[in-house]
Amino acid sequence: GKAVNITSTPTLADGLAVPCVGDNAFEIARHFVDKVYTTSEKSIALAVLRLIEMEKYVVEGGGATGLAALLPGGPLDIPEMKGKKIVVPLCGGNIDVPVLGRVMDRGLAADSRLIRFVTTVSDRPGGITNL
Repeated sequence: GKAVNITSTPTLADGLAVPCVGDNAFEIARHFVDKVYTTSEKSIALAVLRLIEMEKYVVEGGGATGLAALLPGGPLDIPEMKGKKIVVPLCGGNIDVPVLGRVMDRGLAADSRLIRFVTTVSDRPGGITNL
């Protein structure tokens, strides 16, 4: 294989969003990496949330992508992985507090624990009663 250039887009995993992997990193990884998987922004947000809630770990989006891939619905949520011992490196606590709040909101929404409800209410007596 060879390194290829890509167009990066805004992502929760901003530390991984490089246009092309570096020569040294590629040279080392090519001997150990058989496959590369991608995961969704929703799964990354959910992984960050799970780590905060269950393990009390604060990691940035890029550091949570390994767990995101293993969560239900992720690319590694496959029968071959069930019951195996898996090591998931967690790294990168360099996440802004405002960004962390938004990521947690996205994780809660992905987990169906936060919803947005929009409605129009009449500004007349009893307007809310008619909802």
